[in-house]
Amino acid sequence: LVRNPYDAMESYFNLMTTNTHTSSLSEEERKKHSKIFAEMAKKEILVWRDFHEYWLNQKIPLLVIRYEDLIRYTDKVIAKVLKFVLEVKDMTFFEDRIDRCIREEQIERLGSYKPRSGGIGKSLTKGVYSPELLQEINVGIINTMEKFGYDEMLVPNPSEWKVEPMDEYGVFIPGTAKEPLVINQKGLVRGAKRHTNWNLVKQQMGMKGAKCTCQNCVRGSR
Repeated sequence: LVRNPYDAMESYFNLMTTNTHTSSLSEEERKKHSKIFAEMAKKEILVWRDFHEYWLNQKIPLLVIRYEDLIRYTDKVIAKVLKFVLEVKDMTFFEDRIDRCIREEQIERLGSYKPRSGGIGKSLTKGVYSPELLQEINVGIINTMEKFGYDEMLVPNPSEWKVEPMDEYGVFIPGTAKEPLVINQKGLVRGAKRHTNWNLVKQQMGMKGAKCTCQNCVRGSR
């Protein structure tokens, strides 16, 4: 599952600074700490690129789907995922069940958990990406953006984007080899130079009382 890097980094920044999936920093706070976000984005964009390129280069069966298609064509993308995971061709058994899950379930039934509103290109309308920052981070990701059909997003004008869905709502890569795949190798895509010390960031933002215990923050405080 891939998401365009601009919205992905915006969401990640809110996650790491608020310790929640449901809250976002205020517009005032974002403007005040724009330099901190920019420094994170310059490192995180390289992680986004190298992480996805790593998986695309593996010789295993892969199904590539996009967040942008998932939120707009949920039933079609979910059907694609089920066909891939369960290795089935006839979806008759699942069609009604997918429709029921999507159409009948209400968000209120999830309880108090209400995730941040997503959207496509929403981060580029908030002013958190300056023209200078976009120019800098876009330099090394053009090829990867094209692979995922994100090349139109390199022009920061979401209202003009068409965002056509991926072919058949997901691209299947069959793979060619059976050798084992080693993941989570140390420093594979996020080495020391690309790591953001979130404990330090929170101190700089005046969040001294908020101590995050996630793995990223614990590692960054060592």
